[in-house]
Amino acid sequence: MAVRTNGRASTPSDEERWEQALSIAQGTPTPPALDRQRRRRRDVLLWLIGLLAAASAAGFVAGLLFPDAFGGPAGNSADSDQRDAVVLVTVLVGFAVEAVGIAMLVRARQWGARWRSPVAVLTRTQRRLVLREVRGRVPAHQDHLPVSLDLARRLVSTDGLLVMFAGFSIMQLGRLVDQSGLVSTLWTSGVLALFLVAAVLVLRDRLRAQRFLDRHVPSDG
Repeated sequence: MAVRTNGRASTPSDEERWEQALSIAQGTPTPPALDRQRRRRRDVLLWLIGLLAAASAAGFVAGLLFPDAFGGPAGNSADSDQRDAVVLVTVLVGFAVEAVGIAMLVRARQWGARWRSPVAVLTRTQRRLVLREVRGRVPAHQDHLPVSLDLARRLVSTDGLLVMFAGFSIMQLGRLVDQSGLVSTLWTSGVLALFLVAAVLVLRDRLRAQRFLDRHVPSDG
């Protein structure tokens, strides 16, 4: 456990972090591990709030600097109504797909994995080591194998995440239909490309994680 100085917990050593991660992976988290999970959850939520605020501010500033670039496509009233209907249906379908993805994540206990998983209490260097093990780039360390196996199982159980990416992509496609300005079109296309690239990376890690499980737990899956 971390030593307390003046009523505040000192930074745990690498060995203590491994012990905390192992306790979570084995289903018996220690009090220091639970405390670090709570801190991780707070940090992730603050990061998300900051990211959303920054994205909103960037969109607002871009709208002020390039008002014409974000205008809707020109056309007659009939074309506009038809286009709006297509956009509305696409957005609704995208939301529905996202909702299914979120439900799948919750059911698979993947929602909030950023702070619930054993690797959440590790340092960035330690997390990279575990990920490299799961990807097969370095041999697995037997002393913290339960942590590596937990991460591999989480990477394999990414159906919900992929469905969410699909929902986001459908919504971006709908936005492309309703765009005419160069800036807005490039922005929406870039976001769509990011989701597609992210999906490819998730699938790649999923295959690597399954191979890791096959090597270390032949009966798993």
